[in-house]
Amino acid sequence: AGGAAAVLSKDGVVWWEGARFVPSCVTSSHAEFEGLILGLEAARALSPDALRVEGDCRVVIDQMSGKARARKLSEPAGRAREALARLPLGSAPSFGAIVR
Repeated sequence: AGGAAAVLSKDGVVWWEGARFVPSCVTSSHAEFEGLILGLEAARALSPDALRVEGDCRVVIDQMSGKARARKLSEPAGRAREALARLPLGSAPSFGAIVR
């Protein structure tokens, strides 16, 4: 399995994109969390003042936005929260689900 992410400006310019192989992924939701972590790490290097996280995995978006509790995915969810906390944001991030 693998995770992928892209970091875009407000007007849609791609600032960064990447992917990585994740041999320890058990579920597709776990792979989605790995992609989120990858994107958050890249965003940190770009020092954004605001952030909107979008994804097509409702489980990840709901857990990161606080709408749902992480149960089986508590480990990758915790790492994603830690990566998010390291971002020097001027405001709270927003989250949105992309319908497939």
